[in-house]
Amino acid sequence: MASMTTALTHRGMTMLTPLRPRFTSTTVASATVNPEQTMATNKNPHDGHLEGEVKDRSQFQTPSGHWAKRDSSTGQILNVKADPKPFKGVRKEK
Repeated sequence: MASMTTALTHRGMTMLTPLRPRFTSTTVASATVNPEQTMATNKNPHDGHLEGEVKDRSQFQTPSGHWAKRDSSTGQILNVKADPKPFKGVRKEK
């Protein structure tokens, strides 16, 4: 069986320190998924598009030409893009 301590030498002094695991595992509770809150999937992240649209979000173009994303349930503006391109996978308001 391997030693559970390692020797460190610093300025001529040798100290024994216990070995610590390099990676620690953490347990994550499984989240329940509400079928009404499903998100768009990204099966192949390198092909440049999502499959489906983002639910409960819509986008509109501001008078300055930038696109803003809005939460459909509250009406709150979530994000405004700095470039004039629309968001990917978010439906446009009419």
